[in-house]
Amino acid sequence: MRQSGIYVVTVMLLILLVGLRKEKYVRSLSMFVFVCLLIIKGPVYSWLDIEPQPQLKYFAMANDICYVYYNGGSLSEDAESMVYEITGQKPEEYVFNAYNTNYNSNALKEYSVIDFCKIYIKTFVREPQLLLKGMLTRTSIGWSVDKTYGQVDMLSCYTGERLDEKGIYDFHYPQRKINILTIILSDMHEKITGNSLVFLVYWRTSLYLTISLIEISILMGKKIKWKYILPFLPMILNYLTLVVSSGWPDYRYYWPCACIGTFLSMYYFAITGNEEMNLKEQRGENNDLV
Repeated sequence: MRQSGIYVVTVMLLILLVGLRKEKYVRSLSMFVFVCLLIIKGPVYSWLDIEPQPQLKYFAMANDICYVYYNGGSLSEDAESMVYEITGQKPEEYVFNAYNTNYNSNALKEYSVIDFCKIYIKTFVREPQLLLKGMLTRTSIGWSVDKTYGQVDMLSCYTGERLDEKGIYDFHYPQRKINILTIILSDMHEKITGNSLVFLVYWRTSLYLTISLIEISILMGKKIKWKYILPFLPMILNYLTLVVSSGWPDYRYYWPCACIGTFLSMYYFAITGNEEMNLKEQRGENNDLV
């Protein structure tokens, strides 16, 4: 569970508690999920020796501000000061990459969430087009079915090294500590990425996002009860948190969305099939009355 995971689960549980308050077992199941969340973030993290890195929460969105700066946009004084912090006071020597956030993760550790959000919002007000373009460039792997120009396809192994078209290099990112899970996942990683066709279907999650959005649109067009659209909520929330927190085009960040999207397609066909059966039964009952 990434740092943004707790926010996704909390928001989702609140919506379910309000939207499905009349359904049986919703309260008890929601409480069970929340307790599991606390156990994972507490004892499990301690057992695996996972250390929190709170400064990383700005890692991705700060790159959007840098995008504005390096594309000639207008920045406020505090936003420009942030760029200088990011670049080690040498913005003219810094090699900016719109697709890959590659500055030291400790550069913004002194910034509070409120201070950072104020700077980001002011930058959006000044340069909305450039800021959005920077964000879309950074997250292209999540929404673009085709590979966008300049994007570096990338997968991370689970020991902290990064493999891409340029080889192995350091992002000044905290190294992972090897445990039993990293060994298992590394082995799975190698098998899944070995075949090009499997790689395309398995990792290009924008395909699954596109399919899910089409399914949601059809369900809304059928004027189906909104509670049947709620199962799509975790996928949408996960994508939104990735927009906020994804600092480079790493396929595995979006991989859970592909998994959820697969099950959502089966769910979609199940509920639309049941709807058609109910309509046929209703027509049959009406014919019998005639």
